[in-house]
Amino acid sequence: MTDNNDPLRDLWQQQEVVKFDLAKLKKQWRKIRYKQYFYILLDLAPVLAMPFLLWFFYSEVERLVFISLVVICIIGTGFSAYVIWLRRFTFQAKFESTSNYLTSIARQYKQNIKIAQAAKYSTIAIPPIFIVMYGGFYLADTFEWERLLRKVLYSGLVLAISLPIMWIWASRRIDKFRTELIKLEEQMK
Repeated sequence: MTDNNDPLRDLWQQQEVVKFDLAKLKKQWRKIRYKQYFYILLDLAPVLAMPFLLWFFYSEVERLVFISLVVICIIGTGFSAYVIWLRRFTFQAKFESTSNYLTSIARQYKQNIKIAQAAKYSTIAIPPIFIVMYGGFYLADTFEWERLLRKVLYSGLVLAISLPIMWIWASRRIDKFRTELIKLEEQMK
């Protein structure tokens, strides 16, 4: 007779299996999904307000200023569309098993990293846009010198305060989601 005590089989039977609490995963996914809906509303609000802003300013501002506003609105709409596109996995997820929940959460963390990176790098793109815009105003003699200088100083002050804060916030978001993703991927192994 053969001995049924195979050491490898016994070792395999003794290994601990990581068990996921499905209720906790569902709750975590629901929280992620609600946040994504809220963020989409925040992304869409300025885009939906832009036509009203342009309509209001159409007769109030000079032609070059209006064209600048249109260009900024187009850039803002493109950026919002990109961010909303990155959030798309939240709405395409299908759940038949625990692994689907885990995969969806990991995928959304990866997308959140990309969204935070886009926000971070937009802080680099914003100052040149303002420089080009105000340079155009100067060359076209749109505003008298004192008024243009005041606008440049106020805009520069707002950008000098808000952009570093946005950079730090986005960097922290990237770190947070990378950490969460690493933890989740380690649990999935």
